[in-house]
Amino acid sequence: CDKLSEKEKNHYIDIITKSSNQLLNIVNDVLDISLIETGNISINKDQVHLNHLLEDLYSSFKPLLPEDISFSIIKGLPDHLSTIVTDDIKIRKILYNLISNAIKYTDKGHIKAGYTLKNDEIEFFIEDTGIGIELNLYDRIFDRFHKVEADTNRLYEGVGLGLSICKGNIDLLNGKIWVKSKLGIGSTFYFTIAYTPINQNSKAQNLSKSKIIELDKLTLLIAEDEESNFLYLKEILKNPKINILHAINGEEAVNFCKKNHEIDMVLMDIKMPVMNGYEATQNIKQFWPELPIIATTAYAFSQEKEKALNEGFSDFIAKPFKKRQLLSLIKKHQSNLNIGLF
Repeated sequence: CDKLSEKEKNHYIDIITKSSNQLLNIVNDVLDISLIETGNISINKDQVHLNHLLEDLYSSFKPLLPEDISFSIIKGLPDHLSTIVTDDIKIRKILYNLISNAIKYTDKGHIKAGYTLKNDEIEFFIEDTGIGIELNLYDRIFDRFHKVEADTNRLYEGVGLGLSICKGNIDLLNGKIWVKSKLGIGSTFYFTIAYTPINQNSKAQNLSKSKIIELDKLTLLIAEDEESNFLYLKEILKNPKINILHAINGEEAVNFCKKNHEIDMVLMDIKMPVMNGYEATQNIKQFWPELPIIATTAYAFSQEKEKALNEGFSDFIAKPFKKRQLLSLIKKHQSNLNIGLF
């Protein structure tokens, strides 16, 4: 190991990190499909602004795409009609999986994601100019562990659970999913959910939610090992009042908190190398118990949230999350800090 150059070390570290992330994604998918098939998952309905949801996904995916693939979103309703009642986390996971698939199987051309209103249903679509799917595989691609491999000389990541998870979540939402495709030209995936716009009694509440969230001056430590995730957080938190620090693992986060007492709050990813978020939070709480630490994780299960709170986290937010959702959470803990000063 001592004979390796710094460049070689960084190269092998990058390989290990990517392989670890792939393994974590597989574990997450297996957990998801297990919960769906055993019925240990429920619908949690909330107000979801479809146009904001698409904007959030665009911000997450656009930086990851090469220049020769264009990415666009199509909004089917004006803003004031696009707030509906549905399960926010499940809709986000379905769209995240389908857009990720489109990116995986598309080398050039375009990817489009959007929705239209048809009768009493929202019909989402994700269109790509990727490898396409043979007609006889249209039904099989939604089976567990089935993957489309049009090019036998190329191995695509994943184990074939993403579309099965999408279908399971859509079934829970009483919707349907299907695909139209031409081999070598591209595919368009469609899925539907009920269109249940918020009622007039919710109008005042929704208007209050749309107000600008004003934050106080803040030094925020973000503990996140994935560079793309950090860049997304940095972008949505771009504000002259926020000073952002970055730790790439749990151990570094602990050291930051020991040396920098100007830190007001921590966003802590749970799954990180060297030291995970649970261990880092327990260490920090030993010498700084009042510091607000918010867990960020790809897990959206209620038991994961309960575990995080029991392990010392001040709060919990599941990825992918909305900008407003994160800002509201930060504002909430800023308010708690201000109350605690008197």
